[in-house]
Amino acid sequence: MAQIALDAQGFLVPRNFRGVIPDASVIQGWRVHDLCLIFGDDRGNWQASMEADIMAHGVIDPLISFEGAILDGRNRFGIASEHSLSVAIIPWEMTGEHLSGMSPLAYCSAKNLARRHYAPDVLAVIAAEVLARKRRDGELPQRGATAKAAAAVGVSQRTVQRAALVAAQAPELVPAVKAGGLS
Repeated sequence: MAQIALDAQGFLVPRNFRGVIPDASVIQGWRVHDLCLIFGDDRGNWQASMEADIMAHGVIDPLISFEGAILDGRNRFGIASEHSLSVAIIPWEMTGEHLSGMSPLAYCSAKNLARRHYAPDVLAVIAAEVLARKRRDGELPQRGATAKAAAAVGVSQRTVQRAALVAAQAPELVPAVKAGGLS
C-alpha cells in the first residue's frame, strides 16, 4: 500500500506518486479493486476530453477506496498523477452510500452503468460477472436472478445466459468482449 500524505488543500494523496495507469490492475502502489475491474477499462476517445477537463478544473470528484484499493476513479487518478495533481481519496466506509447500506458492488454498478455507453454484449458480460460474484458471496438466490440482472442492464435474459456460458467455458475471451473486440 502506498504511503498517504495530506497536500496543501488537505486532500489525501499518495506520497511521491508519478506515472500513468498500467494495463495491469496496479497503480504504483495502489491496486484497482476487483469490483472495479468487472466493468472493464474503457479508456478511449473520451480520455483526451477528461484530461483537458481535469487540467482546467482539477479532479472534482474524490476517488473512493475500499479494502486498500481504488474502487472508483482509477482513470481520474491516472490522469491526475501523470500531471502531479492532487486527488482526494475517501475510504468507502466514510461515504454516504456506505452509510445508507449500499454495497460496494451496487455502488460500482450504479456508477459505471450510468456513465458509460456499453454495447449489449458488454452489458451481458457485466451482468453475468455480477451474478457470479453475488452467488459466490451468497447474496443472491438462484431463482429469477438472471432475469433481474438482465433487466437491470437492459439486455435479454438469454443474452446474459450466453455471456455467463462464455465466461464459464472460455474466460480468456471476456476481456476481449469487454473491450468491444468480440461479440
